[in-house]
Amino acid sequence: MQIRAAASSALRDLLAGPPVPARLLGSGPYALYLGTDDAVVAVLARDAVRLPCSLTLSTSSAELPLTSLDVRDAVSVGEGAIRWTGRAGPGAVLVARHWAPARVRKGTSIPIDRWRSALSAFDCGVEARLIGGLTVGSCDLAGSLLGRGPGLTPAGDDVLAGFLLGTRALGVPAGPLGRFVAEQAPAATTALSAQLLRHAIRGECVPQVGAALASPGDTSALVALLAVGHTSGTALARGLLRAAEYAAGVGAATTTAATTTAA
Repeated sequence: MQIRAAASSALRDLLAGPPVPARLLGSGPYALYLGTDDAVVAVLARDAVRLPCSLTLSTSSAELPLTSLDVRDAVSVGEGAIRWTGRAGPGAVLVARHWAPARVRKGTSIPIDRWRSALSAFDCGVEARLIGGLTVGSCDLAGSLLGRGPGLTPAGDDVLAGFLLGTRALGVPAGPLGRFVAEQAPAATTALSAQLLRHAIRGECVPQVGAALASPGDTSALVALLAVGHTSGTALARGLLRAAEYAAGVGAATTTAATTTAA
């Protein structure tokens, strides 16, 4: 079996390089996740949420459930393909073209009161006190969030990803926090979540985050983000909102300091 796919440009070097071994991390109708020593690669059905570390197929999860791919232990990634050997013989997902992952752009603003109201009915499973304490220097608190919650992308990680994406979009440097997360995530959470956090540090995200930040006053874009996964969309939105609250506080503090100095 050979299937053609479109690959994220973030995976270009890995996919074009020499073959490296990979292991199966998990699979479902919408997605199949593979891990190498340095990265996670997702193979996604057309109707899955497009991750920045993925190859997307032209088929839907109904047309070709990803659980039907007989991927076994002998998997390799490289030379323009993902290849494996299954009970029915060899299989491959071939890279036919590339696409650019969604990215957050600097210069946005989030209507804090409107987002607070919209999120009030949604619970991502992370305590409000932890989310409310996030700052660009709160590495200890970030350590408590890493890996917090079940699943391939724990809610605590999604909150952190949202906060890192939000501070970047709002023009607030998050250097200390970003460095801490990059260093600690591989040992503190799942391989997929650590990969997505690395993307968030670079400003790469799922399209729903990009759309919500591009049109922060558009209720439909926020609703689409909240619909992502079981809690992922809500947790990402909570992190984005916290970034806006933090950015507003930093701006207020800066204005107050400047006024005091001038006086």
